[in-house]
Amino acid sequence: MKVLRLLLLVAAAALISYGLSSLGMILPWLFGSMIATILYIRLVKRELYFPRWLGDLGVIIMAIEIGSTLTLDALLDMRADI
Repeated sequence: MKVLRLLLLVAAAALISYGLSSLGMILPWLFGSMIATILYIRLVKRELYFPRWLGDLGVIIMAIEIGSTLTLDALLDMRADI
């Protein structure tokens, strides 16, 4: 039953993220997952089952995603703000 609740959360996150992506929002898969998690916590009155290794994997993926946007052009733009 815990896995079924996790699959419900994943499906909701994918659906919301796809919708945000269709609207052209930045980082839709990050914000879609966050929105789905908040909605799940508020609407479903059962404990959220989320394995630690899955959270660690998400942090690694987001670090790679954010790090891949750090280009020389981005650094030069940041230099102008210093």
